[in-house]
Amino acid sequence: MNKAIDFHPRHLTFFVGLALLNASTSASEAHEGLDAREIYHEYCSVCHGDNGDGRSHAQNSFDPPPRNFTAPEAAAQLDRERMLFSVTYGRPDTAMPGWGTRLSKDEIASVVDFVRSTFMKIDASRQSADAEAKGVDRFATGYMDQAMPYGLHGDKASGQAYFRMNCVVCHGVNGDGKGPRAYFILPKPRDYRHPAARAKLNRPTLFEAIAKGSNGTEMPAWEKVLDKQEIANIAEYVFDTFIKPEPTEAAKR
Repeated sequence: MNKAIDFHPRHLTFFVGLALLNASTSASEAHEGLDAREIYHEYCSVCHGDNGDGRSHAQNSFDPPPRNFTAPEAAAQLDRERMLFSVTYGRPDTAMPGWGTRLSKDEIASVVDFVRSTFMKIDASRQSADAEAKGVDRFATGYMDQAMPYGLHGDKASGQAYFRMNCVVCHGVNGDGKGPRAYFILPKPRDYRHPAARAKLNRPTLFEAIAKGSNGTEMPAWEKVLDKQEIANIAEYVFDTFIKPEPTEAAKR
């Protein structure tokens, strides 16, 4: 009988470091000729297991444990855009790193579709269409038009001034998460222009994220230094500048 290996928390750094070490070369060098299955086993299986069920040597060292993609709730909770975002930028409060600096967008899309079709048993083409429809529905049904909490109305100009003084260093002047500090931060700062962000970050969600911050990331809780109106101003600027749908050509004219 094989003796069970007792993994301690100190091994967490080893496994994450091992994965990062394997990924240290550039995407063009490391993945030339690799298909999605090979990318998964090179980068993901060390935590998520060879069968996508989260059963790996490292599973007992993580809290929360690695995602089990074969569980029914995975298919219910994880749409394609969320998975693309998670693989690109990592997940706060977990051991999941962001792979956006090591894998190309095509490689990330490829491995996400591999996981969805192989372990989650989802038709990738159908789910892509469903996700696109869901994003449209959120605007059509008023989800993205929800007002600020506490009856507040954000002032975009004031929010812009504060964003440029305090937020661009991480999120970038274009809201794409490519500020000067972004290259030293893991997980990476939020890219407000990413489709997943634009599909779910309405005014109340932005207000909450700015106010409370995000544990396990560099994002602080701004409610400790700003009042509610100031937070609403920043949220309004971010929403109106980066999140809202692009105006149609007719509207521009």
